[in-house]
Amino acid sequence: MENNAEKKRNWKSWIIQFLKLILAGILICWVVRGIDFTHLNQAASCRVMAFTILAGIAIGAQLILCAVRWQMLLRIQQIEIPFLRALSLSMQGTFFSLCMPGGAVGGDVIKAAFLLRETQKGKKLHGVTSIFIDRVIGMLALFFLVAAAVSFAMKRVLAFPPEVKYPVIILYLLCLAGLVAGAALFLQDIIFRIPLARKCLEFADRLAKGRIKPVLESVECCRKAPGRLFATFLLSVLVMHPLLVLGLVLIVTGVTGTTAHTGGTILASLLGSTAAAIPITPGGLGTRDKITQMVLESQGISSTGASFAPLLYTLALVLVSMTGVFFFLFDSWFRKSGNIPENKTSKESEK
Repeated sequence: MENNAEKKRNWKSWIIQFLKLILAGILICWVVRGIDFTHLNQAASCRVMAFTILAGIAIGAQLILCAVRWQMLLRIQQIEIPFLRALSLSMQGTFFSLCMPGGAVGGDVIKAAFLLRETQKGKKLHGVTSIFIDRVIGMLALFFLVAAAVSFAMKRVLAFPPEVKYPVIILYLLCLAGLVAGAALFLQDIIFRIPLARKCLEFADRLAKGRIKPVLESVECCRKAPGRLFATFLLSVLVMHPLLVLGLVLIVTGVTGTTAHTGGTILASLLGSTAAAIPITPGGLGTRDKITQMVLESQGISSTGASFAPLLYTLALVLVSMTGVFFFLFDSWFRKSGNIPENKTSKESEK
């Protein structure tokens, strides 16, 4: 019976993934419809190719910094793994987020499964929680930037056509709600002093069979090093997300031949990344492209340029993310050769 139930869950996951792929395809086709292919020869020039390659380098640098940020969080939890190992696991997680059910969460599950093999007993939950905290900090940094950008450009946003304005406002409100939720997570010692909040926590923990409190305790452990925790947030706000923004700015500059639309492109990139974080398509494919295209077009960029730029950005993002498959294959070969042994401390603890 359990095997049948598990098979049904697996089938359901893959069916949902298939439907998400169909939705992503529909959205991408919708974006492609905005391209006037008679003008594409001018856009598809050596300049565009060069700027797209530069965008890919910026995206690659951001993915490397993802490993740096995660390693910083692991060290807060007193878990040490080599940087190259952190980079390998991060790149594998990025790759699997594109093809596994669950999107980014699916990639994180694979990443956590590999990490558990190399984490000593007593630190396994902290290791898994570090992946969750890493994801949360990245999202909070994005929400902060979107909230700041939209607030600064609110007059311009309110002048957008209704089909652009309302999705942007919805994303803006979601970001504000996300910031509040993030504050609640990291200020839990204050919030759960309130009797009603504490009772809600206990009820939710019972429903989750005791899984919530250990996660909160692990988050609390991170808060014991507030300086390092804040450093990971600053790294995300000041470097990592700006690198992704730079990727789109470079492509739009290549497509249009001018930097005149940089301000609008920054807004489009942040909003596109926020839309991509909503797990309705694999890796945000389609949702990022459509939102980015709509915002770029509302900034006065031609329909062809506004449609072509996000597709080139997605192409660069997917190609760079696909390098994770090489890390996975190399990792598999390395394990078979016996060069990545199980964590010795973990084995000793289990005896």
